[in-house]
Amino acid sequence: MFDYIFRLLTRLSGGKSRREETAMVGAGLQITPNASRLFHHWRLPSSLWKSAAEPTALTVHKYTGQVLAHEDQFHTNIRSKYQAPFIDLHRVDLQQALFARAQDLGVKFHLNERVDRLDFDSTTVYTLSGKTYSGDLIVAADGLWSKCRECFEGKKDDPLPTGDLAYRIVLRAEEITDPKLRAWVENPECHFWVGPGAHAVAYSLRGGNMFNIVLLVPDNLPPGVSRQEGSVEEMRALFEGWDPVWRV
Repeated sequence: MFDYIFRLLTRLSGGKSRREETAMVGAGLQITPNASRLFHHWRLPSSLWKSAAEPTALTVHKYTGQVLAHEDQFHTNIRSKYQAPFIDLHRVDLQQALFARAQDLGVKFHLNERVDRLDFDSTTVYTLSGKTYSGDLIVAADGLWSKCRECFEGKKDDPLPTGDLAYRIVLRAEEITDPKLRAWVENPECHFWVGPGAHAVAYSLRGGNMFNIVLLVPDNLPPGVSRQEGSVEEMRALFEGWDPVWRV
């Protein structure tokens, strides 16, 4: 599989702008039943479920291609055990569903703003653009590089490095010519590969119209750098000898 992905990535990369590539980074989310159950409870719009891919099988491979574990009827087994599905989503589809539901509930959004500082006594947010927003409560849910957390702690609070580096690739079904790989995309399954110093995961998105691949290796980025343009040649070397598509 990996040989085919590298060939396809090389062929596509020359025709894409950097902006288009950046828009696809980190596209995939795997939603376990404890979370999908909440989506029903929150009454998220039907668009979310239409855009989901529910894997019908799960397979764990050794990096050489040997199947270590396999479960057919994964989707029905999960639903039977937990009364909620395991689904794979495009990050944008989940964001849009949450955004639409929040608007229905009367939430007001102020986009393209960055927090400068917080006044916790008056629960007021001051932004870099000079605007202020006050309310009854401040929820510091602004992610890994949280400015709110920094303001609350009163000091710089960068996240701790995990030691992992991820290559992320998203393919559209119509871009895939290999029949076996395309069948994986259009008939959603979830595949994992485990190998020396690395592992990989691949699964469908958007009802089987997209494929998300994440390749994880030890982090070798310079200190202070969290994202960098990937090298196909470097990635190919790291996964040399891994499972080609015709051996899966």
